[in-house]
Amino acid sequence: MTGYNQDERNWAMWREWITGTTQAAIGRRYGLTQSRVSEILRELQQSMPKPTRDELIAREAAFLDDLRRQVMDLTAREGAPVTAGKDGMVVRDPESGEVVRDYSLRLAAAREGRELNKRLATLLGLDAAQRVDVTVIAASAEAEQAAAEAAAYLAEGGQTG
Repeated sequence: MTGYNQDERNWAMWREWITGTTQAAIGRRYGLTQSRVSEILRELQQSMPKPTRDELIAREAAFLDDLRRQVMDLTAREGAPVTAGKDGMVVRDPESGEVVRDYSLRLAAAREGRELNKRLATLLGLDAAQRVDVTVIAASAEAEQAAAEAAAYLAEGGQTG
């Protein structure tokens, strides 16, 4: 293609590649071999700034939170009517006459929601073991005196004098 400088051409190739065009097809379009296209794409990828760990965690957390909301919306839906027979007749409860409903979608969504919560907790470090520091303060003089008196009392056989 004419009219492109090399940098513009390379980024145009990148856009084609990330939208699903094969490297071979890109090469044919720009008069390059597939291996040269691969090299250019690798160079472009390496030149891109790497997202920080915090950015990646924030992006993943937002995705999981959105997915969790969608899944939990499914748990609020009324169950689908149960049908039977070749004509798909809706089944009704013989005592109440109400439509019998299938709540398997709600149960599956609840399980998936639980798994998403676990994944989110792991990602955010909420499930990590917590370190607990315990500080022991030396006994006060009153406690030491009481302990000495108790020891003396026991040494005398527990007799009061």
